[in-house]
Amino acid sequence: MLERYLIPLAPYALLALTLIAGLVIFASLEREIGRLKVRLAHQPNDRSPGAGLQKQLDDLNARLSDSERRAAAAPPALPLGRTSFNSAKRHQAIRMLRHGHPAENIATFLSMPRKQVDLLLKIDRLDAGGAF
Repeated sequence: MLERYLIPLAPYALLALTLIAGLVIFASLEREIGRLKVRLAHQPNDRSPGAGLQKQLDDLNARLSDSERRAAAAPPALPLGRTSFNSAKRHQAIRMLRHGHPAENIATFLSMPRKQVDLLLKIDRLDAGGAF
């Protein structure tokens, strides 16, 4: 008799137990959500995540305006003079002159006055034993 009535009812009993467990879990989640809503409603607004970011933004704005104020009060920077003619530029200019590059291109490429390039050309010719 046990086999005749209980075994065919076993899937239905398992389904009923699963449904009851689902309802219990659903009810407990609903209760937890209700508690969280109450806690959130009683929480002050200044503790929201955006409040900390807003404070940091205000601090950065204050520092920026302070930096701008100090920069406006600072004396104007003096214009930079021309940099000295170093040996690396001189060697590169001579190398380019020996490869046949025109003096205008060398002056532009090395950011130096044309007259300096012409002077280097003359000095290089003197060094080689030639005349002006």
